[in-house]
Amino acid sequence: MVEESSPLLPPAERSIKAETDTALEPDPEPGELALEPSEPAFVCDCDPQMRSACSGQPFFKEHEGKHFCVLHVPTKAKSLQFAEALRRKVEARDFDFQGVWLPD
Repeated sequence: MVEESSPLLPPAERSIKAETDTALEPDPEPGELALEPSEPAFVCDCDPQMRSACSGQPFFKEHEGKHFCVLHVPTKAKSLQFAEALRRKVEARDFDFQGVWLPD
């Protein structure tokens, strides 16, 4: 007796096992950048009630064992960097300055 494969079943090389071993994300189109996993976003060590003002800001400096963004680090040695962060917030029409520590 000759066994015939059912037309409803995929060939052996297209088994469920083979399909689950492939990546679920499509390959990027030519000229498109592939997304790589990013690091978790920085969270400033300022008072949690003030963090809305620095959402998206990068780590700037450690102060007394805590990690701060440029807006909240309590130091005067940040004038140029603070001015740049302030300019970006104003240009983005982001006027949340809760707990911001002014250097000058």
